[in-house]
Amino acid sequence: YDGAEKALSALASCISSTEASLDTLQPSSIDDITFDSPFSKSSFVEAVGSIKEHIHEGDAFQVVLSRALTTTFSEESLRLYRALRHVNPSPYMFYIDHPEICTLVGSSPEILVQVKDQTAVLYPIAGT
Repeated sequence: YDGAEKALSALASCISSTEASLDTLQPSSIDDITFDSPFSKSSFVEAVGSIKEHIHEGDAFQVVLSRALTTTFSEESLRLYRALRHVNPSPYMFYIDHPEICTLVGSSPEILVQVKDQTAVLYPIAGT
């Protein structure tokens, strides 16, 4: 317990003590960033049209359609978290680093990650 408490305290200190240098996290040009998505732009536009028809027909009154975009990030993920905290200080930010699975970094206007009974539970909201 004491060891875990010290490790968590050290991590909290590390996260809160260092300002991210935003200049080093920005690409030299917006053209340097490329995104991949399994949902093409034309398919997305087509889906929007279909949703609008369903809303007009009364099948739904609100639909959240999202398009996942992925890109590579070569910096340390903790630096991304710090930069995100600097530009968008949300009370519901999270940084989860699991070296064998993945790293999740996020900022949400509503609670997204909660720990219950030693289990991290994700509650994605519309648009997340």
